[in-house]
Amino acid sequence: MSESKEARSAKDTRRTSASRPRPASTTNPRWYAPLMVTLMVLGLAYLVATYVLSASGYAQYPLNIGNWNLAVGGGVMLVGFGMLLNWK
Repeated sequence: MSESKEARSAKDTRRTSASRPRPASTTNPRWYAPLMVTLMVLGLAYLVATYVLSASGYAQYPLNIGNWNLAVGGGVMLVGFGMLLNWK
């Protein structure tokens, strides 16, 4: 006997949905973008604080490491920009 159209379509739907693999998730977690922006802003704020406080005579702030403060601020910003490259 021949099958009805409904039975054939249900059978085809089950077969194709079960055999088709799910695509991998290409989105980032919800915390990724806020963390990325926060790191870039914190790095920039650290650099600005370094310049402002050293110009006003507070050379030991934010850290007493001299010009390495620029490397710390730049490194934090670099991590944020590195995350930006992987953002989907």
